[in-house]
Amino acid sequence: MAVCLKDHYTRSSITITDKSQYEKKSKRPQPVIHPNATAASIANWLRHWRSPSVPPTDKRRLEFITIKADASLFDFDKSDGSFAGKTTLEQLREIERRIVATIKGEDAHVRIVSKLLDIEKGHERRKHSAIEPATKRKKKAKKEG
Repeated sequence: MAVCLKDHYTRSSITITDKSQYEKKSKRPQPVIHPNATAASIANWLRHWRSPSVPPTDKRRLEFITIKADASLFDFDKSDGSFAGKTTLEQLREIERRIVATIKGEDAHVRIVSKLLDIEKGHERRKHSAIEPATKRKKKAKKEG
């Protein structure tokens, strides 16, 4: 992700990892992260980097394979807010990495659309939702005790 400090690079496919295939947004260097950058602009760039948009002329639109993950990723213990699922974010990241490595070089035929960023955001939201009540219960128990 160091490329965001050098210029405003984009890529047309998630499988492109060779820096020579990155596209520049303009001729003059414009880093994504700069003193006036907002969190929203950086998050937007990251979202487009991880899931490049499909050009309207792209023929790779035929749904081919669907991979679904275990929803226990969002399970948290209500008593203490700890993770209670059997699938972790690290496991999903590794599975995505292996899929991308397997499909590498097949960009002319297939396109990968990853929803991992959305899953990570949902996981964090649910984690905070589970931790907050557990923390309040602990504080209340200490006051009463």
